[in-house]
Amino acid sequence: MRPTAIYIDTETTGLKSHDRVCELMLVCTKNWEIVETHHAFYNPEMELHPKAAEINGLDWKRDLADKPRFNPRDLIPFLTSGLPVVAYNAHFDRRMLEAEFRRARVPFPKCEWIDACKTARETLPGLDNHRLATVAGYYDLDTEDMHKADKDVLVLIDICRHLYRDQFEEVENKTGLMEFDPSHLEPFFVRLRQYIELSRSLSIETTGDAIKVDNVVNTYQALRNSLEKRRKEIVEEPTRLARKVNAEFKKIRDQIDQEKDRLDGIYCAYLDQDAFGQGSEITIKTEYGSAKRERVWRPADDGLDYSKIPSKFLKLNDSAIKAEIKAQLAAGNDKPAIPGIPMVNEWKVSRRVK
Repeated sequence: MRPTAIYIDTETTGLKSHDRVCELMLVCTKNWEIVETHHAFYNPEMELHPKAAEINGLDWKRDLADKPRFNPRDLIPFLTSGLPVVAYNAHFDRRMLEAEFRRARVPFPKCEWIDACKTARETLPGLDNHRLATVAGYYDLDTEDMHKADKDVLVLIDICRHLYRDQFEEVENKTGLMEFDPSHLEPFFVRLRQYIELSRSLSIETTGDAIKVDNVVNTYQALRNSLEKRRKEIVEEPTRLARKVNAEFKKIRDQIDQEKDRLDGIYCAYLDQDAFGQGSEITIKTEYGSAKRERVWRPADDGLDYSKIPSKFLKLNDSAIKAEIKAQLAAGNDKPAIPGIPMVNEWKVSRRVK
């Protein structure tokens, strides 16, 4: 279950492939708060199956004949938002919507679908059945006026909130995993946005500028270290739920690494000018840590000549190539060479944060 997702329910003229969607309710949530809704009735251009009409209370001529036809383009902004789509018996809602899209000759967007009924079966195995009303009753939710799309979606969201809580409690009992919500990471996002706003204005023209970049990159690393420490406090072992937690942490970690790599890129470009004028290796200590700069050799990314590469290097095994470069440097060869493999000499920056 997801606190931030799209929750959807459809009412249809029946259960067969030729049946039509006649009511749809879609709700977008952020941390369980409703931020956008879409509710519509459609003219299915056919009578409802008697059992379907008995369940949802709709009559074609009375309720739907004057309504517009289903328009798939109303749903595309939601289905292409990148958020998961949650439904109860999701395979049915998805199948019916895909059929409507086909009739309109509009490609059905690819998105993640989550079946809340499947989650209910896994989380509440002791229930007599797992109909929406049964699970709602288990959680003492209001089931009046159910089988109307707008009501069913609101009930679905409440059920999913309870299932989400129960899943965390179950994992917590087994592993000690504390309750986690992506919104708990907002302080990290705030600091990251502040750092990015600062670092995007940086350039290197002087040695002082280079030291500023050192400080900023080390600040990023400190933030990353704090993030990793927090993650380890939460995640004790690799569970399905833990992987979701890790994914949320990874979003911030990837942004930090991208910005560090970008800054190190312009930093190394500055070092290529030999601006420090102090040889091929230097270590600078600053308020936030230290940075060791050294020139290293590595294989080039292109220009390989496989006809000349010695057999032991043909698999381009990194460890074997690194060992050969290290051995040649130790033997006094300032420009290591391996036949068929062009070499690149570049700056490498190793950092240690206080």
